[in-house]
Amino acid sequence: MCIPPHALHLSDEILARVEAAGFSILRASVLAPTTRQATELCAAPLSSAASSGGSGSAGGPRPSVDELTAGRALFGVLCRPFAISAGRSLVTPVGDGAPCASSVPLMPVVAVAERTVFSGAAGKPACYMSDSVESAAREAAIFFPELEQPQTTVAVLCPHATAHLDDLLSAASALGLRASRTHHTNWSAESAAAYLRTNLHSKPGSGSGEAALAAAASELSSGPCTLLELTGKGAVAKLAALLGPADPKKARVRCPGSLRALFGVDAARPVGYASLSEEGARLDAQLFPSSGHVPPVRVSAADKAAVMETLQTPLSSALVALSRARPPKPIEWLAAYLRATNPNMDKRVPMPL
Repeated sequence: MCIPPHALHLSDEILARVEAAGFSILRASVLAPTTRQATELCAAPLSSAASSGGSGSAGGPRPSVDELTAGRALFGVLCRPFAISAGRSLVTPVGDGAPCASSVPLMPVVAVAERTVFSGAAGKPACYMSDSVESAAREAAIFFPELEQPQTTVAVLCPHATAHLDDLLSAASALGLRASRTHHTNWSAESAAAYLRTNLHSKPGSGSGEAALAAAASELSSGPCTLLELTGKGAVAKLAALLGPADPKKARVRCPGSLRALFGVDAARPVGYASLSEEGARLDAQLFPSSGHVPPVRVSAADKAAVMETLQTPLSSALVALSRARPPKPIEWLAAYLRATNPNMDKRVPMPL
């Protein structure tokens, strides 16, 4: 999403209408783009929400580098089913006749506004959007490269929401996320409160906030809850967008297609919670039992080369010799053979018979 500096004052209204149209905001940030970022963004075909005139379709008005670098602008990535065509319908005035750009479901679309409602200064478009899935992905990577990075995040489903696990998995799969671990557990009220204090940034003794936390902890400890680990590109932001606003009542107004809007009851029973960041996800991963899961180890090219040089050749020849010798104690024989023949070991060890 790109709302240029001259229209930044309209961002709250634009975002409200975007969410009401069923979009979830994966990421949004107000920042001053660099000349390089602005140049990359302006290089792609864009549709715009213009104050008057213009087709608003592919090949329509584009932002200029000077326009984007004139101050702080709002950039964001949005998602919903059929995002490109739905975004086009928001910026295309009635009777314009511009065709939908894509029917690909649940893809990010950059920049959405309503041309017939919002207008910029001096006839400039108040907002710009991508006109294809390909340009949307490229433009999102300019400002939010973390959305293209593999991540792991953790969801905790409340007891009343475990029946909707399949709904969450289906929605997550549509966004390119897969479930790597699930675990059903029962928490005490104290354990639930400790989790919520971290997840919700709540502080003890904060009056009504502390009372709300106690109510949520009571609900979370009222029965079995489900831990779900999801992996995929931009997993942290995508899961947060799937869940929607923390209060289901607000979610039903702002993001009617989110899981909390569809299945949440109230602030104490919001369907579930998600990791707030990559670091939070690493901490939340400790909620799973330690057995049965070994985190992947990243091996560098140098490490692989060292293993090939110091281990593969000696071990291969040792296994060939073992198959020929067929000793009564093969493990002890192999260990002694490696000690005696490995060039990296002390060769004073006697060779086994």
